[in-house]
Amino acid sequence: MLGANHIGSERGAWFVAFFLSRNRSFGVRGFLFILFVLASTHLLAASESNVVPSPLLTLHAGGQNLELSREQLLALPQHRVTTTTAWTSGAKVFEGPLVRDVLALLDVAPSATATATLLAWNDYAVAVGIEDYYQWDAILAHRMNGRELTLLDHGPLWVVYPRDEHIELQDSRFDHRWAWMLRSITVAH
Repeated sequence: MLGANHIGSERGAWFVAFFLSRNRSFGVRGFLFILFVLASTHLLAASESNVVPSPLLTLHAGGQNLELSREQLLALPQHRVTTTTAWTSGAKVFEGPLVRDVLALLDVAPSATATATLLAWNDYAVAVGIEDYYQWDAILAHRMNGRELTLLDHGPLWVVYPRDEHIELQDSRFDHRWAWMLRSITVAH
């Protein structure tokens, strides 16, 4: 795929060519410097890009699979949750659809025995009882403080609970349920 990463690589390659044309004998320190420049241009290009995975989210339930794009998630009713988190400083405003509304796309009903396994892009996985999503207004946040979430800042989707509205959600035993970089939800009974 060409794009920001390709452009960053071109910048790095241009700089290396320029450096080598000026310094024929550069030794180990010069070699390490070149590696640093190439790595930093790749990181800069990655941070400049706002690559949205496609599909954004995959749902699995009852033998059904559903791949959702960003547009499909945005078409659902959107909610705001203003809350603190264990990973950010101060209260943040999160926006996204309710998790239960997303699960309803596959006709997932409230159940005391069903679990949702949340899988992230970094392969973090956690099983959560789906009653969480019917007891509290947890959302699949795609925005924080008005900015789209990316893979660099807990996105593109982050399960966010209304922590400041419920004292029980402030218990650290709930923190593992806040899956970020979410890519799929699998519901099992």
